Amino acid sequence: MKIELINHASVIFKCGETKILTDPWYCESPFNNGWSLLVEKDIDINALDFNYLWYSHEHPDHFSIADIKKISEDRKKEITILFQKTPDQKVKGFCEKLGFKVKELEPMTSYELEDGVIITCGVEGGFDSWISVSHEGKTALNINDCRVEEEEELNEIKDLIGDVDVLLTQFSWANWVGNSGDENAIEISRGLVHYRVDNQIKFLNPDYIIPFASFTWFSHEENSFCNHNAITVKEFVDRYPDENMITLYLGDEWEVGNARDCSEAVATWMDVTR
Repeated sequence: MKIELINHASVIFKCGETKILTDPWYCESPFNNGWSLLVEKDIDINALDFNYLWYSHEHPDHFSIADIKKISEDRKKEITILFQKTPDQKVKGFCEKLGFKVKELEPMTSYELEDGVIITCGVEGGFDSWISVSHEGKTALNINDCRVEEEEELNEIKDLIGDVDVLLTQFSWANWVGNSGDENAIEISRGLVHYRVDNQIKFLNPDYIIPFASFTWFSHEENSFCNHNAITVKEFVDRYPDENMITLYLGDEWEVGNARDCSEAVATWMDVTR
């Protein structure tokens, strides 16, 4: 299994001929021009090599309508959308109207794709979702920004999917953290992130961790103060010196289980951090 970081929360899981793209957001500024990518790279989604497309949830930094609409008619025939089964069927209906095949995923249920790839999706808070991808004895768990943090739910995930070779998780916050000057709110937010990741490491016990889903900045004058004291990827990596941290930069690819010096990727991200 290989994992390539495209941008923010978007990676491709490469498992033989089965390649799963996640959460493509490559253009525009969502949330009323309040969020931007740290690195706005011109990415042609049609040039990416994938045949499955998984969306974790409907927030526009994960489910980007602008990007899905760029997928050509020819590519649509090759792609199956993977999405949690929901009562309203909004995402399913929208994608089908665009011409995609959609495979709904029942929560906590495993599905076998081609090449012996096993996927399992879980729903958190009735809205967000995580996915595990298993292939040839390796399992990657993409939690993105799910608030999966308590012992009971983490143990339930591990009991279902087994040992976790690599955990992909958010390393900072993705929400308003109080008004300008409210240092207490910032400290609370930092503590919540630490609590979540500490527990993920403790109860999932992954062999490797990929920090992602926080390569953004608050880009509107009314929320730019939220960048103050946000957790940087270097701070995150330094907090866990005993863990095998795999920090990837845009376009970096890593084969699960291989040793990797990620200092250059960390330094590159710090050069663009605001």
